[in-house]
Amino acid sequence: MDYLLKPISYTDFLSAANRALQWFELKRRAEEAGRDSQPKGDSRKPGEAPQSIFVKTEYRLQQIDLERILYIEGLKDYVKIHVEGEAHPVVSLLSLKSLEEQLSADRFIRVHRSYIVQPSKIRTIERNRIVFGSERIPVSENYRQLFYDFLARHALLPAGFSDKE
Repeated sequence: MDYLLKPISYTDFLSAANRALQWFELKRRAEEAGRDSQPKGDSRKPGEAPQSIFVKTEYRLQQIDLERILYIEGLKDYVKIHVEGEAHPVVSLLSLKSLEEQLSADRFIRVHRSYIVQPSKIRTIERNRIVFGSERIPVSENYRQLFYDFLARHALLPAGFSDKE
């Protein structure tokens, strides 16, 4: 969160402590909101999925609209969230698994141990790779059937389509 260099003044210490307190309060509220199906003051209808997520990046919380996410890349303890219209991905200290649990299964699908994609943003699939501009996301063998089943259920593929076609 912050670091203090000796000698520490009381005002610097108090400022750092207040920032830490605010961060933990935001984190607590986010966890409570995740547990409640509809937080107080939320204008969503019961059962309606959230339209955005907050992630901690570069010492701040950043809101990301789910509609703008192209794909999410896992990097051990970090994730890179590739957002439509942004030059650089948002990097956050999260595991891919914990982020996957927060995302709607109707909207996002895991296609590889290290990748989650938003199928509605896919324009091209070639040789078991999803193409986003110059980036190619592999569809691993472990997730391939689930991915093609998902696409078929959402009327993106003709019935009986396989990855061998």
